[in-house]
Amino acid sequence: MADEPNYTLAQIANILGVACLGDDEREIQQILTDSRRLIFPNQSLFFALKTESNDGHKYIKELYKLGVKAFVVQSSFEKENFSEATFLEVDNTLTALQKLAQAHRKKFHYPVVAIAGSNGKTVVKEWLFQFLQPYKNVVRSPRSYNSKIGVPLSLWQMGKQHDVALIEAGISKQDEMLPLRDMIEPTLGIFTNIGQAHALGFPNIKAKVYEKVQLFTHCQQVIYCADYELINDAVLETIDKDKTIAWTRTNRKGALQVAVEKNHVLLKLPEGDALLPCIFKDAGSVENLIHAFLGARALGVPTAQLVSQAKHLHAVEMRLEERKGVHNNLLINDFYNADPESVKLALDLLMQQPKNRQKIVVLSAFDEMPDPIKTEAYKSTVQILNGMDVSFVMGVGLELSKPFAHLNHPHKLVGSTQKLLDELPNLKWQNAAILLKGARKYGFEKIANALQEQVHQTWLEVNLSAIAHNLRFYRQKIKPTTKLMAMVKALSYGAGSTEIARLLQYNNVDYLAVAYVDEGIALRQAGVELPIMVINPDKNALDRLIKYQLEPELFSLKSIHEFLHVVDTNFAGVKSINVHLKIETGMHRLGLNEEDLEEAILRIRQTKTCQVASIFSHLAASDNLEHEEFTMSQINRFKNASNKAIEWLGYKPLLHIANSSGIANYPQAQFDMVRLGIGLYGVANSVKEQKHLEPVTRWMTRISQIKKVASGESVGYNRSFIALQQTTIATLPVGYADGYSRALGNGKGCVFLANKKVPVIGNVCMDMIMIDVGNLPVKEGDEVELLGANITASELAKNAGTIAYEVLTNVSTRVPRVYITE
Repeated sequence: MADEPNYTLAQIANILGVACLGDDEREIQQILTDSRRLIFPNQSLFFALKTESNDGHKYIKELYKLGVKAFVVQSSFEKENFSEATFLEVDNTLTALQKLAQAHRKKFHYPVVAIAGSNGKTVVKEWLFQFLQPYKNVVRSPRSYNSKIGVPLSLWQMGKQHDVALIEAGISKQDEMLPLRDMIEPTLGIFTNIGQAHALGFPNIKAKVYEKVQLFTHCQQVIYCADYELINDAVLETIDKDKTIAWTRTNRKGALQVAVEKNHVLLKLPEGDALLPCIFKDAGSVENLIHAFLGARALGVPTAQLVSQAKHLHAVEMRLEERKGVHNNLLINDFYNADPESVKLALDLLMQQPKNRQKIVVLSAFDEMPDPIKTEAYKSTVQILNGMDVSFVMGVGLELSKPFAHLNHPHKLVGSTQKLLDELPNLKWQNAAILLKGARKYGFEKIANALQEQVHQTWLEVNLSAIAHNLRFYRQKIKPTTKLMAMVKALSYGAGSTEIARLLQYNNVDYLAVAYVDEGIALRQAGVELPIMVINPDKNALDRLIKYQLEPELFSLKSIHEFLHVVDTNFAGVKSINVHLKIETGMHRLGLNEEDLEEAILRIRQTKTCQVASIFSHLAASDNLEHEEFTMSQINRFKNASNKAIEWLGYKPLLHIANSSGIANYPQAQFDMVRLGIGLYGVANSVKEQKHLEPVTRWMTRISQIKKVASGESVGYNRSFIALQQTTIATLPVGYADGYSRALGNGKGCVFLANKKVPVIGNVCMDMIMIDVGNLPVKEGDEVELLGANITASELAKNAGTIAYEVLTNVSTRVPRVYITE
């Protein structure tokens, strides 16, 4: 690819201080740590990383078949049967990756900006990029590549064509920052702020601040807000004061004075006052703007130019949306910017879609990019597209004609977004996954509106990145050898089963569990290949269960006899069918009684086709420590029964009993596998645990109508609300048919809009609710939050007199799901 790093394997082996076992003249341009993101096999070096939840060595065979011939492995890896491959053997593959990135970084002597802090890193990086782009060729971390793996991948992008690098650095526990500092070697640092994010790995906030400030100890300049007392103390104790650029809104001595006015930020700089236009009003955005401004100023951009540019800054959209489209299409919307790095990340999501869908890319020209670097950017983008399994590329913008001449895929070019809209009826896209990737000026939202299903004004946003975050949180709580089964029954607790299952498969969970056979079949038809346990298989669907390679839970002698009769009658020739035995330990719902266990196993052993994949039980009160004695009795009963079962079977299946609360409260009960349910979807049973989870669903609607109600007038059925004084009400297009509980009417429930909780008045109707907006500055069409960060599932459940499980699973399927990737 254009201007990519270019090393021979011999050079890389020399950097790592190891021998090169194989062809040492092979040239490497791409570093690969994730087998799912392979684009250029001949140019790629795969680092087989070992993490808490995965081992990259198990993907080497697959990558070898796909054409990758260069691997960095740990010395214990068996290298036979890879005759054409070259291996670099190291003690630790992560350390080797970081060592290579550090050596690559040392080749360049232009400024490197490191950005750290609890919040705002990505926004500061992107706004700093917007400030610098007219003057400098900037390389920057893709999205939020800021971890011990993401930082070296970001540094690998540095090339001789660049003038400055912007690198995010994030940590989750102590002793992680110094390796990042030594890799990045920043010349300029920006410490954004400090908060509770990722605080789990630190004894207290002070320790977290002092760990983060280590990133900046060798910087020539460090920018920070002195109003954060812990940051101010840590910086001044660690870094020479003459190397700091501190700013303050509270008149701290020695810092640049900043005053936030209605539409401007006034900065008192040594060269004179700067009045910076600020189109973003919230405190976080103002802080991010000041950091980006001071960063660009420190890099030599004149203040007057920055003031002029500030009014043109656009919001940083850090999410991709997946929506259902017409003609069974799936839309992936990412129409906020266009450059090679963001194109590659968006294509990664496109490639995760089922194989039976066409993959279509709609791409705009890179108009916002300066001409000197645009040619190379187009060249890189075409090479990325050529390396992907894309069915068709539609270009918007005539300047794409020259780079598209080198495109290997079928393609077409139109001059404008309107021309594409005129062309859409003739394209006849069906059953396709369509990526809309364009610069903001092209207005691709018009294309999205034309292609998406027309639905009513209520929707459920599902944050796939939050699910991945919550999965990582629980994985940190289990042993590396403990497997994980994810519960995706009941539409993945209302979030949407196929989309969530594909995400979990992408994130290497070991098992999925559904309630019924039809749920499992839908996942198989969507391309999900993970093992799937069916909790309550209907005897009339057992043939289909076996056909789709689903695995039944067997919980009684009757269910065993019914299932084995189907196996013996219709599937005697099948080599192996997995089953799961559930044991009764005190829940008294489903489960084999202990006295029936020996007979059950004897019957299974008589059918050589079947093998027991797991033995499990269910904790009844793991979320309530008042019942700790009972829970421990369940765990002990399970141990005793499973030991007997293993003896009678003659082999050891997987054992599991811990659910989400069990993972948190009973680590001694992890056994071989745990089952993660409600916690995956952002709901914990303790305040302490809840702080570390991210909300997954956000239920939204819009105001349909606003009207005045006079004193004494009633609202809704049965006149259950009578206005005591004149007020203003709004009607929202959501009701109990959508899953909004009738119990939330008459002031028991509330919604969130205009930064305030507003009560639901009158009875909840089938398709509508009414709210009292009083004197709030709202208008028809405004968005309203029904469930999300401001009104949690637990709060909604408490108001309705139920539990969070019911709130999440009750959201009707007529409410469209919109999938967000941040």
